[in-house]
Amino acid sequence: MKGYKMTRPDGTDFYSGKLKYSVGATINVDGTDNGNPCGSGIHVAKERHGPLIYNAYYPLRLFEVSYDKDDVLGEDDDKVRVSSCIVEKELDPYDIGLPNADRFKNIMERCHKIRLRARASLWVSVRDAVRESVWNSVRDKVWGSVWDSIWAFVADKHVDITMPLFEIVEHGATLYGIDDNGIAHIIMPSEDEVEERGE
Repeated sequence: MKGYKMTRPDGTDFYSGKLKYSVGATINVDGTDNGNPCGSGIHVAKERHGPLIYNAYYPLRLFEVSYDKDDVLGEDDDKVRVSSCIVEKELDPYDIGLPNADRFKNIMERCHKIRLRARASLWVSVRDAVRESVWNSVRDKVWGSVWDSIWAFVADKHVDITMPLFEIVEHGATLYGIDDNGIAHIIMPSEDEVEERGE
């Protein structure tokens, strides 16, 4: 039987970070044969995009694996839980068998660029923006929440980004929090800063 597994860029699984996937490797994990799709064992998606429903996020690697029916511990419509599988080949991580996959790839690459840019200028841009803004008088009070909000946004973890907010952030804005009324507050670059980057 064939299935699909997504891993971190270093080939380790998203759940534990301990199982290493590489072409030709046999992966074995003890698990209870109780028919449940969740539990200890190796979770293998039935479709290429399947792991994205659970804990996989970009950047990632996509592998095709094979397993024996006798190794199945449980399953549902989307995945099987097995005790052993063989990593057959590595696939294009964006070839996930969904319509608009090219658009999805473009969005994910843009997100990655935002994260890299944000990491590179995080300290300077936030420090300067906070120092020069109306928050000067309350900087010490809000700094902890500002930092936590921004770091959560740029950290290597799955972030749901709506397209309007995505477009704003792509131009160099920094999201620093959402207030009690659900309004997102951002630090925007000046027109001069945008022009300097040629955007």
